[in-house]
Amino acid sequence: MKDAEAFTTLASVAGDSYTASTGTWEKQDGRAWQRGLRGGLTYPVTVPHSGVHALRFTVSSRADGGLDEGYDFRVSLNGQAISYQTVTIPENGTSAVRC
Repeated sequence: MKDAEAFTTLASVAGDSYTASTGTWEKQDGRAWQRGLRGGLTYPVTVPHSGVHALRFTVSSRADGGLDEGYDFRVSLNGQAISYQTVTIPENGTSAVRC
């Protein structure tokens, strides 16, 4: 989504500020680290006005091993699925996800 760069940031949420979770997670230095194979997080985001909005996430991996791994990344808004992507994250690196 190349046009996402033109949007104005309306909210920024720290990774460790989730309000609900499934699976096993660790909060550390403003980030949420998954400690198991499956899980999900819920974040509150308030949008101040109507319109078209884009979401951007920064995801990291601290997995052992030298191979890039693909992770299923799903986003739901008010209970409705809005995005499903497989995200490749280099070992100890980060990737940006937009939807």
